Amino acid sequence: MRKRLCRLLLVGVAFSSAALALLASPASASTAGSVATPSLPGNGFHYVQCQASPSGSAFPHGATTGFPPPTCGNSFAWGFTVSGSPTGQAQWDSHFLGNWSCTAYAWIPDSHSNDPNAQYYIWDGSRYLANDAFVNQEGTTNGWVNVTNNTYFQVSDHMRITLNDHNPKGQSGWYIAAYAMDFACNPG
Repeated sequence: MRKRLCRLLLVGVAFSSAALALLASPASASTAGSVATPSLPGNGFHYVQCQASPSGSAFPHGATTGFPPPTCGNSFAWGFTVSGSPTGQAQWDSHFLGNWSCTAYAWIPDSHSNDPNAQYYIWDGSRYLANDAFVNQEGTTNGWVNVTNNTYFQVSDHMRITLNDHNPKGQSGWYIAAYAMDFACNPG
């Protein structure tokens, strides 16, 4: 709990100058296809959840990278896409309650991430909001990519993002990574 609170303080209002510079800097050649998470006006904040919570057998493997997202460790979960029903999912939960307007960014690592159709699902607690953002994980390396189709959703419970191993195009065998998620929210 103390570790999570410290991470929230670091990534939230009290950014260290190094973390702020990394999050606010523009994408470089080494992060082709990625976007820097934008700074937020007023009382907005970022909350980074460094590890997904997997369930089922969708993300059974682990890997490390030399380029982790700011404030996170270098290990992440990955699996292969399936053409049929999903075998499990990864989940990220913002853990904050209240009336917020939120979007989210996934960190795509430099390995075990080439699914051209990774489909992220957006939730307000247990209420489904959308799943129209198909992310080309191969098109981003060591960078943040928006998983909400650049939409801010009104969240009254808590924002939750899920990713399963089902490929919506029915293609199996792609690598799919589940690493860090950055929740970016403004007061609703």
